[in-house]
Amino acid sequence: MMIQGATDVLLCIGFPTTIRKAARAWYYGLQSRSINFFEQLEYSFVAHFSTSQRVPQISDNLFSVKQGEIEMLRDFVARFKVTTLEVRDLNEDMVISVMKKGLKGSRFTYSLDKTLSRTYAELLECA
Repeated sequence: MMIQGATDVLLCIGFPTTIRKAARAWYYGLQSRSINFFEQLEYSFVAHFSTSQRVPQISDNLFSVKQGEIEMLRDFVARFKVTTLEVRDLNEDMVISVMKKGLKGSRFTYSLDKTLSRTYAELLECA
């Protein structure tokens, strides 16, 4: 619409067609005549929904993922994998090391000390 040179009024009228669910409920909950121009609508929208954005995780967050005493290995691995998906620029060597540190002591961790996993995929396969 902006490329076509739409006016502020047209942008405001077209806005609700581009949103759904919570955003639409928020929009229709605005007080009548509380928005005077599109930039004000844009600012209000971003201010209201900016806390809903997911913040990319950092590698340090992986250190907090530890296997619980009664947690099954497959459950820990699934949880660990989900956390790694949220981390940008993952260093494979570090991930291997951190995952090993997060495991509780068992025959499996003992076997990992005996055999060196060269890749993260290899470690997941062993698990």
